Amino acid sequence: MKTNKYLLLPALFLIATFVKAQVETKHYVQGQNTELIKRVQSFTEFSVTKQLPSISNSNSYADIFIDKDMDIPYKFGYAFDVDYTLDDGSWKDVDGGRVWTIKIVSKGALSLNFILDNFSLPQGGKLEIINKDCDVLYGPVFHDAIPCSGRFMTDIIKGDESIFFLYEPLECEGQSTLSIKRIVHGYKDSDINESSSYGVSSPCNIDIACYPMYDNESKSIGKVLLSDGMSLCSGSLLMTTDMSFKPYFLTAFHCIDGLDNDDFAGDGVISSIEKDAVQSWLFKFNYKKTSCGGNSIATTYSYNGAILKAAWLNTDFALVEITSTLSSNPNLTWLGWDKSGNVPTNGIGIHHPKGDVMKISVELDTFQLCKWEGDFGTNEYNHWLVDFDYGVTESSSSGSPLLNQNNNVVGQLHGGVHYENPCLQTLRKYGKFNESWSGGGTDDTCLSSWLDPIGTEQSIMVGGSPMTISGPDIPCGYSFYFVENIPAGYDVVWSWKRTCDVVLTPDLVDPNTCVLNNLYHNYINNTLVATIYRNGQLIRTLEKRINTGANFYGTIQQAAGLVGNYYYPGMSATSFNCGDILFVLCGTMITLTSPDFSAATITHAGNAKNWTHSGNTITFNFSYLSPIFANDLNSLSSNHGMETITGTYSGSCETFQFTVRGTSPPTPVLANSPKTLHVTSDRNSFIFSICETGNDIEKDNDSTLYILYRPLPSWQLTVFNSLTGMVIFDGKVYENSISVDSTGWKDGI
Repeated sequence: MKTNKYLLLPALFLIATFVKAQVETKHYVQGQNTELIKRVQSFTEFSVTKQLPSISNSNSYADIFIDKDMDIPYKFGYAFDVDYTLDDGSWKDVDGGRVWTIKIVSKGALSLNFILDNFSLPQGGKLEIINKDCDVLYGPVFHDAIPCSGRFMTDIIKGDESIFFLYEPLECEGQSTLSIKRIVHGYKDSDINESSSYGVSSPCNIDIACYPMYDNESKSIGKVLLSDGMSLCSGSLLMTTDMSFKPYFLTAFHCIDGLDNDDFAGDGVISSIEKDAVQSWLFKFNYKKTSCGGNSIATTYSYNGAILKAAWLNTDFALVEITSTLSSNPNLTWLGWDKSGNVPTNGIGIHHPKGDVMKISVELDTFQLCKWEGDFGTNEYNHWLVDFDYGVTESSSSGSPLLNQNNNVVGQLHGGVHYENPCLQTLRKYGKFNESWSGGGTDDTCLSSWLDPIGTEQSIMVGGSPMTISGPDIPCGYSFYFVENIPAGYDVVWSWKRTCDVVLTPDLVDPNTCVLNNLYHNYINNTLVATIYRNGQLIRTLEKRINTGANFYGTIQQAAGLVGNYYYPGMSATSFNCGDILFVLCGTMITLTSPDFSAATITHAGNAKNWTHSGNTITFNFSYLSPIFANDLNSLSSNHGMETITGTYSGSCETFQFTVRGTSPPTPVLANSPKTLHVTSDRNSFIFSICETGNDIEKDNDSTLYILYRPLPSWQLTVFNSLTGMVIFDGKVYENSISVDSTGWKDGI
């Protein structure tokens, strides 16, 4: 076991107990995140520093990359191609493993981001990157967020210094691989500028945070870092008619065309190189301010990799499928769309101008039809023309969605005329969604094959979040279940996956809600199924596991004890279940054991003495009362020796209950009797005396027991060995007396 030389480190590099495909970027107030500061300070003297060559950030340098038009991606940085591996950093032992670090410095950079290759992490390993000011934390990156290719792009990290922290668990030592292949020196600010109230884009842009009514739609908007690591676009997640919540992402054709060319000079054709380059894209969601006019940024979620599904030059659309599963992220939504071609009466655009935090542009008037007159233009009116009343768009807004008055997508941004003053850029052209629907008539040039996979031919598809079954995990009594986020016009049929005794019934008020009646706390280990239909057509099925836990079970053991003047042997443990009635002997200690006792809050009511509950054990006894003789009948008060025990579980409605009834032992008629028979009945008020008789009663038999009472109409007599639990005799008593042959009886009867 390696020793930990640096006491600050153990809490900072705990082995992760879960993994997730998305990678978070968190922004903090500078100087206030003490954990990050401690971590960076702890490694300052040990980290290897790699200093990149100097470049000029002058306007003359930036002008080389100035946007020639509005229909190319926004380029914000200069790329250094390097080859740094794990051999170029340093390893330090920490509690439970070791940490690899390397510091990258590019003086004067406004931001740094990295392209990694041959990247892999073992289970429990993770990568994090922190900037110099310790106010940005990228990560952790877990193994399942890394594409199979091993090619991986990081988020854009503010500042000119970044330090890598790669944690590797002790049992996985040597299993990590990593090569830093490209470092992008950001010479144009593509992050929030804390000295500005509007960010790094033009001041005529409007923060989406100032329009909270579009908060739901904003959760579908993504900023795209292209494969070169230094160019940006925008786009959005789109819903499918089968509501599969596949991560289909709509963006612009021109964000792909030109990826095989350093100056992004597109030729109107997507080459195999450009198609493959999409696999290296990084998608960043939720990149917005937390409040209108503020400077705090929300936690963002980034995903690596996509596959090009379809693209069409005429309307400048491209549809890609992100290779990660996004439906498990509750902070994302999918936009609806309208392919009817009806002219919108007003609408909005949501986008990331110059890579800035999310902005909104508002058009209050009816959209106009127009042609695209730039490169590769046609004579068709296949674009929408809008003249925004509030807000504009800029470079890297390309591919962002245009929404109509019903907040459904009707197009994506192609571009417009470039002005020296960006605030004049209110006239924008968007490729029409309805034209892209059929596109070029093939799967790889249209939207319909992907967004309507079940062929509904519906014109409008509403957006939303992934559907889930909501309801209690442990049903008790009447429990209600419904499909969360189901759109209007959809129907639900409920069923169990396997045959189940618990009945499902529809709610009379809402037929899409299911009522589960479990008033009697039945044991359920099954799957609840919601089958969703639209106009009679199967859309999809959802499942929810229902498991009320194992049936309650326990054991009871009665200790040996001296009751009155007689010694009674102990009773070994026997099993019992919830709802049972247990009979015990008053005057001896009773021990109940069950694993359910440890997890439950126990309440009890009755006559038990010395009552204790500790962990999975309950102990108590009932006091012994001397019998009152009346016509050979021992009489006890009606409630003497009864205890009801109830247990409930925290956070659920599952309950168990059972009853223990104590009975006083009979006193033998013959004081020196060598044998004793205990007789009990479910008539709690009566205990019978017994006696042992000799040869004068039964010829040649000195082992006969008589019960001296006339039962009316009948009693059940059971004789058992209390040490083994074995039943010796079991029968009904109808006569004035009954004799039982006790020959061969052993101790414990």
